[in-house]
Amino acid sequence: MSQPFVLKAHKTVVITFFERLSKVIITLKPIGRRAKDIEKSLNNWFKKFSCHLFKTITFDCGKEFSNWKSISNRNDIDSYFVNPGTT
Repeated sequence: MSQPFVLKAHKTVVITFFERLSKVIITLKPIGRRAKDIEKSLNNWFKKFSCHLFKTITFDCGKEFSNWKSISNRNDIDSYFVNPGTT
């Protein structure tokens, strides 16, 4: 699941991922907290791996992930969303 964290008076964002099988936690630091900044950071990160290494990604329902469809299509990954209150 991807989860954004905002630090330093709402100016710095860190995205975290938890890989379910290996239990690895991945962190990314995008340029900003807008949807296009998050999208750029995720697309750049996914470019580093083979095409079908990741099959799915689960987002929370924040507006910073509003470009989910573009991320999913570009990286050929199925997207899911967390139900609020289930994390």
